[in-house]
Amino acid sequence: MIYKNAVSKDHLQVNDTLQKLLSFEFADTMMTNDVANEALEYLIKIKLHHSAYNWISGEFVLMEHKTWKKSNKVMIDKLSTKKSEKYIQPWFSDTNK
Repeated sequence: MIYKNAVSKDHLQVNDTLQKLLSFEFADTMMTNDVANEALEYLIKIKLHHSAYNWISGEFVLMEHKTWKKSNKVMIDKLSTKKSEKYIQPWFSDTNK
């Protein structure tokens, strides 16, 4: 995806979660507010709460000026604060520091 080369792939062998996360990260066009909101809900659904927090808190540069359907406080309240050994590193990290 970095080099924008077309690569044929067998969709039966591609992990759908990884494919979706990569499509968020390397979107061909600017992500609309609607797509950003759907992606945020997806991150919460698959329990990537740290990544979701980075999106709605403004820590991930590409999401800084998005309009969220729900207030940041409502969304942050949905996120788990428990540390999980399963998800140590967020997919979308803090890019503002």
